Amino acid sequence: MDVVRARSTPPLVLLLLLLSACGMDNGKVRAESVEKPSAECASSALPNQFLVTWNDGSITVEQAEDRDALARDLLQPHLGEIVLAEHDQKVSLNEIRVSPKSSLRASSKVTSASDYRAWGHERIEAPSVWPIATGKDVIVAVVDSGVDVTHPQLVNQIAVNTKEIPGNGLDDDGNGYVDDVRGYDFEQKSGNVTDGSGHGTHVAGIIAAEHQSGNAMKGVAPDAKILPLDFMDDAGQGMMSDAIAAIQYAVSRGARVVNASWGGGCSKTLRSVVSTLGSRGVLFIAASGNGDAYNVGQDLEKSPTYPGAFGLPDAITVGASTYNDYMTSFSNYSRKLVHLVAPGQGVFSTYPASAKCETYAGSGYCYEDGTSMATPFVSGAAAVLWSHRPNATVAQIRKALLDGVDKGTYAVSTEGRLNLRKSLEALTVLVP
Repeated sequence: MDVVRARSTPPLVLLLLLLSACGMDNGKVRAESVEKPSAECASSALPNQFLVTWNDGSITVEQAEDRDALARDLLQPHLGEIVLAEHDQKVSLNEIRVSPKSSLRASSKVTSASDYRAWGHERIEAPSVWPIATGKDVIVAVVDSGVDVTHPQLVNQIAVNTKEIPGNGLDDDGNGYVDDVRGYDFEQKSGNVTDGSGHGTHVAGIIAAEHQSGNAMKGVAPDAKILPLDFMDDAGQGMMSDAIAAIQYAVSRGARVVNASWGGGCSKTLRSVVSTLGSRGVLFIAASGNGDAYNVGQDLEKSPTYPGAFGLPDAITVGASTYNDYMTSFSNYSRKLVHLVAPGQGVFSTYPASAKCETYAGSGYCYEDGTSMATPFVSGAAAVLWSHRPNATVAQIRKALLDGVDKGTYAVSTEGRLNLRKSLEALTVLVP
């Protein structure tokens, strides 16, 4: 039995044995049988693997022939001990790549290659904040496809577990994970967080790429630390159970921010875990998603994708904006569930040298599009704010980020795009 341990998920009053958790409503409580997944969830549900939450807050991953077998062999014998049981789910990246010769490159406002690379940072006014705050020592968990921890602009930016001895095959610190020195790969059950797809490395660079003279790009929070938590294979596919384990691990390692540039499935277990993060001092920041099969943005209230559509009070969901300060055509939106936008088109960032980038001729970097790229701008901004006011609460950091936006014509709750300078000013008012 594989076990995913939750730190403190409080038990619910009723026994919920719902294996169709997509709709987010409680449904009908059935103590002796489990329900078939709804049509909305069926395609992402794993038919023989289940997430079970127990009264003590632990979450186990259980194998069973089918729902009936799970109910017969586990649920019914433990009716007084189980809070929730549901199918494990598939999770995936929804990447969009754009040629650097696209409409953004052709914009008359772009005057040089360096301007093009740094447009997002300029738009959120990050350079004006760096003399004041840089995210120093704030840990940002990148729950994603891994990170190239050898990249020249990331090698010094990784949160190192000093209690673990590298490569000795032992769990030196007794936390249940062997050789988790520079993060952990929950899909491979290994301390090697190599990024086969490039997605996680690109996200990490946006957050915290090192600032040095001659470097190709700069991270939003150059003195923050990245905690690479890999739960996906090289094709960008992963399991909800591994994502949940990664989030719980992030909390145990002291992360203040969890970046979730992915979506898929519709897990009540995930929702429950994320709902507890605020009380643990962790801000969860999720991508709104990149639209339908044709990359046309969707209203999350009508076509929800999770975790972006959870709508939790201590989390932020991010849409994507263009160089010209419009919402991208692919970004999902909602005036209730999506809170702000950030640069998400033609974003230049770090990339594994071993991964193929179709939008940049050089090695180690790539241009990408997506709400996946917009989300780490906000995660980096949160790290900068926390380094300036270390005692700020999750609620205060979240409010400062949302209050500081530049207003525009964005179909999100704030109607605004991230502005780090204004958010820092807002935070100094909230936390003098």
